[in-house]
Amino acid sequence: MANEKYCRNCGALNLPEAKFCANCSKAFVSGDAAASSTAASTAPSQSWQQPTYSPSPEPPTIFGISRKWVVIGIVALVLLLTLGCVAMASQSPSSSTATPTVKATVAATATVKASATVKATATPTPSGGSTQDFVKIFESNLKSDGYTVVSSASPTTFQGRAAYEGTYLKDGQTYQVTFIRMASNSEALSYQQQLINGYVAQGYTKDTANSSSDEWIGDLFSSSTTANVVGVQVLTTQNISIVAVYTAYVTV
Repeated sequence: MANEKYCRNCGALNLPEAKFCANCSKAFVSGDAAASSTAASTAPSQSWQQPTYSPSPEPPTIFGISRKWVVIGIVALVLLLTLGCVAMASQSPSSSTATPTVKATVAATATVKASATVKATATPTPSGGSTQDFVKIFESNLKSDGYTVVSSASPTTFQGRAAYEGTYLKDGQTYQVTFIRMASNSEALSYQQQLINGYVAQGYTKDTANSSSDEWIGDLFSSSTTANVVGVQVLTTQNISIVAVYTAYVTV
C-alpha cells in the first residue's frame, strides 16, 4: 500500500495506477507534465512589448510665436475693441433719447389745452350742490310766478362763462333766461353792473316801473309797438349767487 497516492485536490487515497481520483474524479498529473506546467506558468509572457518612445511633436508657431498665444491675443484684441465701441456709444447723444422728450412736450401741450377747454365750459360744483341743482330751484320759482317751462335749462356758455339756459313762457310772451354761477355775492353784483353798462351802451334805457333793487330791466324800442327787453337779476340762496339774464322781444 506504500505505492498508493493521494489526490491533491481532495486528499483521498487512490491506487498507484489510477488516472482519476476515485473520490472527486480529478485527473492525476504525471511528474513531467506538472513540471512543464509549472515552468509554463512562471515563464514571462512574450506577448507584452515595451512601448516605443516617440518625442511629442513641436507645437505649431506663427512668426516664432505659439499658435495658442496668437489666438489668445486676437480674442483679447476683439474684446478690447468691443468694450471701446460700447463706451463711445454710451457717451455720444442718441437720437432715440430725444424722441420721448418731444413726445412728452406734445403731451404736456395737449394737457394744457384740454385743461383750458374744460375750465371754459365746466360747471362749478361748490359745497352744498351743483349749479344745476340751484338752477332747478330758481326754475321752480319761475313756475311759482306763473311761468311755463318750454325747455328746461341746459349747459351753455355766456360771454365765455359756464352757464345754463332755458326757455319760459308767461302771458303769451317767450323769455330766454341764462343762469351764470358766481363765486360770491359781491362778484355777482359786480358782474350785474358790468352787464347793465353794456346794455346801456347798446341803447337800452332803464324801465323805472319794473326795475327793483336786485333786478334791472332795460328796454330797447325798435318801433312804437315793439321792443327788446333785457333783465339782469342777482339770485342768492344758501350763500350761492347766480346772475340771471332775461331777454325777450315784446309787443308794447
